[in-house]
Amino acid sequence: MNLCILLKLNIMFKGGVTLIMKNLQFNKKAKLSIIVIGLILISSLTLISLSRRNPGEKNLVKFINSHYTVTSEDIDRFNKYQVDGITDEYLAQYNKDAEEMKGFMTKEGFRVYTADRIYLTTVIKPASMDTLVQVKNIKPKFVKIQEDGILSYDVTFTIVTKSRKENEEFEKNLTKRFFMSKEGNQWKVNEFNKFDMLI
Repeated sequence: MNLCILLKLNIMFKGGVTLIMKNLQFNKKAKLSIIVIGLILISSLTLISLSRRNPGEKNLVKFINSHYTVTSEDIDRFNKYQVDGITDEYLAQYNKDAEEMKGFMTKEGFRVYTADRIYLTTVIKPASMDTLVQVKNIKPKFVKIQEDGILSYDVTFTIVTKSRKENEEFEKNLTKRFFMSKEGNQWKVNEFNKFDMLI
């Protein structure tokens, strides 16, 4: 009799332990799933928040880099243009360089930029000084959305100039205001910017 009771108790104990183990395993899996889902949701919300808080920042940084950088190729091409004038080869390269800016600018911004050959003006002074120009430490700071829907940013960045002859480098920190408009589903640099030379 006692043996039967002991056997029954043993079976019940084993069954209880198995059930507890299964519950613990389920709880671990459930907790792990909840943690993973939570992390995915937090990451997604963070990305959405960042994209809403800083719309168009990538296009703005790309524009600043492209617009203000002056390479050895740019200087050599400009010097050749000074001697030969506007040739088909020069225009083809100019148009190619300008096309690269198209993705960062609104249609009207790009029209103004190319109609006035603004891209060319940024090369004039560096070419006359035989000086390369680089841009670094670009830090856009969102200012506001105006009533007309235009975004404004104050951008701090460093211009590095380097003489090709003397190999000397100079740095200059600047802050400039830039304006962007929404076109399609992207924020792009618009025609209200002052596309000036910095040296």
